[in-house]
Amino acid sequence: RSLPKARIVYCSATGASEVKHLAYMVRLGLWGNGTQFQTFHEFNRAVEKGGVGAMELVAMDMKLRGLYISRQLSFTNVHFQIQEIPLTQAYIEVYNTSCGLWIECKKKFLEAMKLLDFDNRKFKVIMALFWAAHQRFFKYLCIASKVQGAVRIVKQAIRENKCVVIGLQSTGESRLMDVLEEKGGELSEFVSSAKGVLVNLIQKHFPAPYVKSKVTHEVPDKPGELSDSTPGSNPEKDSALDSDNSNTDLSEVNWETVPPLDYEDSTYRRYISSSDTTDGEDMNPFAEGSVPWIANKKTKKLKLEMEDSTTPQAEHSSPIPVAKQPELKKRVRTDPRDVYQRTKDMKQELLDKVEEISVFLPNNTLDELIDCLGGPNQVSEMTGRKGRVVTETNVTAEIEPGIKYELRSCLDVPIDLLNMEEKRKFMDGEVNIAIISEAASSGISLHADKRYKNQKQRLHITLELPWTADKAIQQFGRTHRSNQVVPPQYLFLISELAGERRFASVIARRLENLGALTRGDRKAAGVESSDFTRFNFDTRDGLLALDSLLRCLVGKVSPLASSLSSANEERVRTAIEALITVELISRTPKGKLKLDRELLSVSKFLNRLLGIEVELQNTIFIWFLDTFDFLVRQAKRLGRWDDGIVEMGTTAGEEVERIRMEEFLGDPLFGTGTTRLSTIRVSRGLSWEEVLNRLPTEDSPLVSEDEGLYLSLKDVRGKFYCLLVLSTTDPGMFVVYRPNIGRVNTLMKYSDLQQTYRKVTLEEARPHWIDLYNQSLTKCRHTYFHGECRINSPDNPCQVGLRSSTKYVLSGSVLGVWSHLCKALTHDLTGNFYIQVVRLYTTESQKEIGILIPTSRVEALRETLEKVN
Repeated sequence: RSLPKARIVYCSATGASEVKHLAYMVRLGLWGNGTQFQTFHEFNRAVEKGGVGAMELVAMDMKLRGLYISRQLSFTNVHFQIQEIPLTQAYIEVYNTSCGLWIECKKKFLEAMKLLDFDNRKFKVIMALFWAAHQRFFKYLCIASKVQGAVRIVKQAIRENKCVVIGLQSTGESRLMDVLEEKGGELSEFVSSAKGVLVNLIQKHFPAPYVKSKVTHEVPDKPGELSDSTPGSNPEKDSALDSDNSNTDLSEVNWETVPPLDYEDSTYRRYISSSDTTDGEDMNPFAEGSVPWIANKKTKKLKLEMEDSTTPQAEHSSPIPVAKQPELKKRVRTDPRDVYQRTKDMKQELLDKVEEISVFLPNNTLDELIDCLGGPNQVSEMTGRKGRVVTETNVTAEIEPGIKYELRSCLDVPIDLLNMEEKRKFMDGEVNIAIISEAASSGISLHADKRYKNQKQRLHITLELPWTADKAIQQFGRTHRSNQVVPPQYLFLISELAGERRFASVIARRLENLGALTRGDRKAAGVESSDFTRFNFDTRDGLLALDSLLRCLVGKVSPLASSLSSANEERVRTAIEALITVELISRTPKGKLKLDRELLSVSKFLNRLLGIEVELQNTIFIWFLDTFDFLVRQAKRLGRWDDGIVEMGTTAGEEVERIRMEEFLGDPLFGTGTTRLSTIRVSRGLSWEEVLNRLPTEDSPLVSEDEGLYLSLKDVRGKFYCLLVLSTTDPGMFVVYRPNIGRVNTLMKYSDLQQTYRKVTLEEARPHWIDLYNQSLTKCRHTYFHGECRINSPDNPCQVGLRSSTKYVLSGSVLGVWSHLCKALTHDLTGNFYIQVVRLYTTESQKEIGILIPTSRVEALRETLEKVN
């Protein structure tokens, strides 16, 4: 703003995986006065409504206007694989026991809050902390389930003369420091990060009362502001009675002078004090959403006096005013001694149960990996932690190996220099294994560099999925860089736990966004992100699948998934009870099942699913997945499925011919950019002569006996569906051709083929194939098979299954006419619209990228563009 005429270049080594990452790039002219978007908020909202397709358009439009360039290292010959690690029976037992412990923990939290008569604001804060810890705990268990599998893979890679880099995000050092402080620096066993999460939750956030001996104190004028009379601000003036102090003698307390019990927690105060500036997701990377905040209201000073419960002053006994005063009267009548003792006992019971199960909980992942792979002398550790737990090596025959804590460096060496020394050992070949955390995910090169001695191929194992695609790409970049001898292999380890799909789902969605915003193609994020697509459930169809599944379980609708409709009633009842325990389904006071659809999200569902026993968790996930697949198939049939940029004119038998092009001027602020509306004719299909050419001959026999021609098992008014099926390199998967549309975009499983089709001879298939091929030139699929089409009209002719169809593509500077485009594509009152990006390869050898415009919307869009022109 101070230098309006200065030339500005925005440079970034990492791509944008969300639209908000472009917010600081104000000089691009994408929003502001005179553009289609007055503010960035409007721009962000418009692109988000358009989905990933709109993100692809933003990148392409900037490239068209010369505002944008993006380059990345080629991933040619880089092998990318996702491997599932099976669960052991011992692990499943520990996991299921942990689920039971968390259910018990939740019950006691709720009971304690009820005893303390918590208002709704405090309740939401405590439960937000509870569910955040719940997810961290089970994420640690998910990671631990893959450690031994990772160790086996590493050892096999070393035998194959490869080097291994293992990627983690967290080190668990904070929990280690807590244990060292508790035990005076002495350790007898490895530390469990999962245990630390649960113990920390109970010790610091369990709703046990904080009893104050002072009769009068003031409430701060601003939430979170500590005064001399606020508990915790002056320990010497606070009561000696504390719920964490097991040595307190209750008989010595004068209960007549103790004010009503109240919950005073430092975390709660931090939540209040940061209510206007802190985002819940930033505070906790595993949070499901923003934490409910207490409204920032001015509070007045209150004089708290312990009097008879019928006096007016007792109504104001809470240090934080709430709306319902009668509830405060009830709080005063509660015997403080009884409440204090009961909540203290519940807290101790939980801590005791944690200790019982702690012997079975997994050790810290990083320490366990280093120990199993030969110790610090065999592994280069590049993390941000200062010390680690190791097995003692200086032992004799009479002394068994023990556990000790040691600093990573005896000297006062900064972590950065220490990591550089660890890097040198790895690159010089002194060790063949490196472990990196988020702290070492940038600025360190670990690839097979021609300048270093260690030029073995790298196997990069991602053991802990990062929370964002940005961090995933950052870690990939450590082992895949320029000047390398050989490209790396990437291996993502996924456990059999259905709930872990939560973390893979986030990465899949962000990788698609990253490719869309940086390369104009969601499939161009660098890695083979298509492998991750099967984990992306955080979509519109994913939310619809979840809504359908839960509504079915509460008895509102019929099941869409065959696996759910065939499940026995006892199994369904068990699943419903499990979903109630994790608060995905609730019961009304009358016992009826209830679903809060407004708070429903796929991420929340997968988060909470982690707290259900393994077998039942996977069963519920299968129901969800089958429902999701059903809705995807339905969307594809209706032409609403968004599968990224669709290429036209690239498959055999498909031709694209441009028959008309209209050019319109765009927004003057966008320079010379123009907008083009092209009318194209797409011809496709496979004639009988082409079928004979593709069928195996004596010179090229069948690759598989399942290849050949197929007819549907059932006819439709005497007509059959026809298929030509050919093998692929993937066993059990086949390429499918149809008479009217040619090659089908997706492969078909042989199991699906058997369910609806039968193999036939050439003579039997020939008349059906030729008839459908000829008729599809003018008749849509509905008219051919059913005699009529309900959606066909003179203004909007049905083109489903037509061999020759007319389509309309808008290309050029699309952002210049964005508001007009939105009006043309909007289908409902929500303002959401569907964008299908296409890439055309015409018969004139021209290539063009644009948006596919529905036939019914073309005239309205054309009229609008002519007015703007």
